[in-house]
Amino acid sequence: MNNLTEQQKGSLLAFVAVMFITPDSLFIRLSNVDTWGLVFYRGLIPFVTVFLGMLIIYKLNFLRCFFQVGIMGYFI
Repeated sequence: MNNLTEQQKGSLLAFVAVMFITPDSLFIRLSNVDTWGLVFYRGLIPFVTVFLGMLIIYKLNFLRCFFQVGIMGYFI
C-alpha cells in the first residue's frame, strides 16, 4: 500500500466507504425504528467511529489537534 499515489489512496478510501454504507440502507429498511431515533443513531455511530479513529491515530496529541481546528471547525 506504500506504493500507491495520493489519488489511488483516495479512490480506495472512497470505495471502501461506499461498500460500508451500501448495506446500511438495507438494514435501515429492515429496522423498525422511528425517524428521530434513526437520525440519532445515523449521527452517533459515525461520530463515535471518527472519534475513536482520531484517538488511535493522534494518541496524546489528540486534544492539541482538536483545538487547532479553530472555532469554525466545530460547526462543520
